[in-house]
Amino acid sequence: MKMMKMHTLSALALSTALFALSSPAMAQNSQEAPATAPQVSDPIVVEGVREERRKVIRKYADTITRRPRVDKPVERFLQPLCPKVSGMKEAYAKVIENRVRANAQAVEINVAEADCKPNIYIMFLRNADEELRMAAKNDSELFESLLSYQKDRVFDETGPVRAWNYAEVRDDRGRALAYDTSKGSRGAAINKTAAATRLRSPVSMETMAAIVVFDVSALPGRSLNQLADYATMRVLAPVREVSDPSGAPFDSILSLFADDFAPQELTVFDRAYLQTLYNNPATLNPLDLYARVATAMDKMENNETLD
Repeated sequence: MKMMKMHTLSALALSTALFALSSPAMAQNSQEAPATAPQVSDPIVVEGVREERRKVIRKYADTITRRPRVDKPVERFLQPLCPKVSGMKEAYAKVIENRVRANAQAVEINVAEADCKPNIYIMFLRNADEELRMAAKNDSELFESLLSYQKDRVFDETGPVRAWNYAEVRDDRGRALAYDTSKGSRGAAINKTAAATRLRSPVSMETMAAIVVFDVSALPGRSLNQLADYATMRVLAPVREVSDPSGAPFDSILSLFADDFAPQELTVFDRAYLQTLYNNPATLNPLDLYARVATAMDKMENNETLD
């Protein structure tokens, strides 16, 4: 069907060109376009095109992000990162750990020293979904800090990877909140430092630990760099897998297990997302964050300096 369509388009283009050459008046008229017609290089036209693209980027950033808690900003690490890989040969594990560290540093995220206490866990398991469901059923400490809807979200994914994190509410400066223990068994958080604005929340959400688990049956055909880059996105940001890349407006490493022609590394979109998440106030309103992702990606694509 595509071949037939291409032949049809080629024939149409050729006949149109021959007709133009055989008609001097038509050829002359086609060259005398109105002086006021907008050109592709017209700054107004270019900016309009870029703004439409930024709208698509904003929407996609929103789509791939797991919905933040009500009135809360998007979760992120505030402390330096310390990745640890298990379930692989040590040499391969080190490649992935080093790659995750390098990815973080490339977008100006702080990384801990080599002998640090892990706060990022990248695991490779056989029958990962089955093993994790059993662990959740047995109240494993892997899931003890998750609410029921957060556990459900982990197992709602259909691909060979499961990812989740544990986050705590902090004040606008990243400090732990005091709790009024008279307000129930868990107490109520007390924040005395700031009030909410249209763009900012009075609190931040600090990721304390992040876990991503790969089913080893899905590894053939994927490089260590691809696995490390996929893990980077899943642990550094609360994002979903891309299960249908055919409907996605941009390439992302998040499509690694749903696309035979998946990216080989973090894409421009991926890097813009992480750069924006970690280089803006942790209290930023989610919608404003997505708008800034769009601005960052637009500047990256046009070789402009990021603010």
